[in-house]
Amino acid sequence: MPPSRRRALLVVFAVARALGACDSAPPGSDVGPPDVPERDDAGTDGDPGDVPDGDVGDADAPPLPTEEEDNDPLHGGTAQRVTAPIALTGTIGPPSAERPDLDGFLVTGAAGSLLRVEAFPTSARGLDLAVRLLRLDGDGTMLWERRADDPAVTSVRRDGFLPADGDYLVLLSDRRNFGDNPAAWFGGSRHAYQLTISLVAGPSLEAAALPFSWSGSLAPSGAIQVVRAAVPTGTRLEARWSGSNAERFAPLLTVFDPVAAEVVAERDAAGGPLVLLKLRAPAETLLLALDHTRAADSALVPVGLELRALEEGVEAEPNDEAASADECEALPCEFAGTIAAPGSTGVAGLEDRDLYRFPAARGTACVLEVVRDGGAAGALDPHVAALRPPAVAGPPRPENPLALADDSPHRGDLDARLLLVPRNDGPLLVEVRDARNVAAEREGRTPTAGGADAGYRLRLTSSAAPPVATDLGTLSGPEVRDAVAAVGGTAEGWTFDAPAGLPLALELTDLSPATDLFQPLAYLTDVDGTRVLRQLAPERGGSAAAHAFVDGPGGRLHAADRWGAGGADFAYRLGLRPLPADDAVEAGIGNDTPATAQPVSWEAGRVGVVVRGTLDRSTGTGPDALDLYRVTLAPGARLVAFTGPDADEMLDTVLRLRDPDGTLLAENDDVAGSETLFSEVAAEAGAVGAVLVEVSAWGTAPRGAYALFVGTP
Repeated sequence: MPPSRRRALLVVFAVARALGACDSAPPGSDVGPPDVPERDDAGTDGDPGDVPDGDVGDADAPPLPTEEEDNDPLHGGTAQRVTAPIALTGTIGPPSAERPDLDGFLVTGAAGSLLRVEAFPTSARGLDLAVRLLRLDGDGTMLWERRADDPAVTSVRRDGFLPADGDYLVLLSDRRNFGDNPAAWFGGSRHAYQLTISLVAGPSLEAAALPFSWSGSLAPSGAIQVVRAAVPTGTRLEARWSGSNAERFAPLLTVFDPVAAEVVAERDAAGGPLVLLKLRAPAETLLLALDHTRAADSALVPVGLELRALEEGVEAEPNDEAASADECEALPCEFAGTIAAPGSTGVAGLEDRDLYRFPAARGTACVLEVVRDGGAAGALDPHVAALRPPAVAGPPRPENPLALADDSPHRGDLDARLLLVPRNDGPLLVEVRDARNVAAEREGRTPTAGGADAGYRLRLTSSAAPPVATDLGTLSGPEVRDAVAAVGGTAEGWTFDAPAGLPLALELTDLSPATDLFQPLAYLTDVDGTRVLRQLAPERGGSAAAHAFVDGPGGRLHAADRWGAGGADFAYRLGLRPLPADDAVEAGIGNDTPATAQPVSWEAGRVGVVVRGTLDRSTGTGPDALDLYRVTLAPGARLVAFTGPDADEMLDTVLRLRDPDGTLLAENDDVAGSETLFSEVAAEAGAVGAVLVEVSAWGTAPRGAYALFVGTP
């Protein structure tokens, strides 16, 4: 063979040998078992035929399991049960007009462990993942939720500290599919992902002794820390969990007892950057989950945790909000505190007010006392009030309109004393302030009272002698009572029997000397005292009138100084009388225009008429969204209209009075100072003497019954 041909064959053999050493399939695959998705094994498995490390996840390994459709439990499917740890693949399928594709996986976890979910797209086709971790009860009610949704990256991670043993639902989908806009739902057969679900048992931080402080950084996109804290049983503990940016990071703190396997306390920052939690340690070891309610940002946020033991019987600042109130676990209890100078927290002009939480039982009287503790006589003028913690975000509200006390004369060193009968079970808050700061707030002045020598002692006890109300018997005619608010913090009380639904008129008059600072306040409740129906608060030296329907088989009245003080000449007059009225019913649902308004009237010897009707806005605009009644009076006569319950229905009413031509004379949604949603209006009849009374309902698509009084009481 010629040398030139021999050289050509050698080249061909060399090329063939080189080609044989390479993958014949597309990059990222070889002749072994099917490859797992991208990022599973960092791009190499060590076979001679691998393409370079870091390509697209080439590996000779068994394929990962795949999701099992239909696994969308929110839209008729069944969540796929899995056992952690597990890695699997799936796709976010195309949405229909009725539903997106949410992939659900059910995993069993133990209380106190950490559920970790991580997922990333394995196709570059616009998939943007989000996740929800849920715990549901038997009927599908959500008991617990954690979520992650980071618009800055397409992958997602969420840690969840499990509060109880049981099943947890992992919902994974494109972030747009968790919204309610079908036009935005996203998915398709090639929108693939890889999902990893694991359970982490141990804590990530140790607090071996108190005090303890830790600072670090956390990605709000779903990572959390778990701290194991050694705390002597019974220690009064304070925990502060904070982030540096409330807009990007919303802290959430969970305290867990690993011995009892239950959550001891949980609190979020209510829109701020700090969670402050005070509690009594139930065991020697606690787990604290440093979590967050906002998980939509992958940037690191500086965070910190501080733990300290609090001194027994001494207030621990800050304690000026319901979330930071000092705790009285059981009555009796006592605290020493100080009203600091305004601005001491760094906010100019902000007064110091101290809050304490204590258990309360409906109908069981208790005494809240504040006594000056050292300091000059003028260093502190104590004021005490009882507040109900907010059910949702917002400030606490008074337990009742007279649940406060200022100076209490004739009681020696006792500066403020409130005798209280709680209207409902549940915790109450005691608020201690300087009375001069209360007055400054009322008058729009900057508070100035407080300082290092403004010390006090707060005593909370049960009362062996609850206040006794005067029984007026069956209300058959006018009742007038003259009384004196001689003792601050103890309201005078009256009870009466009356048929449910009876219309009433009330009047309160200040009889004290013009030089006194006394201002009376009275309020009417249902027979059990659980709901305030009306308040009367006349100006100094004046009178105030109000109207209401009896709620139940009678009612209760209470009266005192509105600022919680008392005096021998703090005199007032309280009047109560039933309103004789005729009865009528709504004739039909067509009374919704001036031309079709139902005429109503009353017989001589009566002062009005009670009309019972219904409203129905179940479609949003009807079929019975408005009722109109026409009343004819003498020109200039004063007409009063007010609503109340009918058949135990508490419809949220709106009342308007109009001239026959539709001109608005008066309107009201909810009566000020009432804990109901009823309305009251009054106006003078015009020259023609006719007035239209318009009843409607507030809110989205309400329906229900109402009672309406119309007359000249």
